[in-house]
Amino acid sequence: MGKSVRTLRDVSSHDHEVSGDHVEDATEAADAGIGQAAEGPSHPVVLYTLARVALLLVTAGLLYLLGARSWFLVVLALVISGLVSYLVLGSLRDAMSARLDRRIGAARARREAAARAEDDLY
Repeated sequence: MGKSVRTLRDVSSHDHEVSGDHVEDATEAADAGIGQAAEGPSHPVVLYTLARVALLLVTAGLLYLLGARSWFLVVLALVISGLVSYLVLGSLRDAMSARLDRRIGAARARREAAARAEDDLY
């Protein structure tokens, strides 16, 4: 009757303190944005998206000036801006991919740590 109920957060933080596991420290640092100045832009997903939208708008504007109209303008702008972004935005695309990979890895590590903590309860 005197047994206290601990939440997953309590168990996870306790296990972290006891085991000295540094996985959570790395994920917390990645989430906080620590150490990203040396790795590239701080928000590569946002920068890549803005660059793609800007390329699409510039391409559509140029095609409009050249006489393209209606659905033909939209299709040409999408195809041309996609090809140009593939050629020009490679470094931003790589930075975005690395950032997403780190975030997914951190989330996976947190989920596995929570699952281990839950298994340790039983």
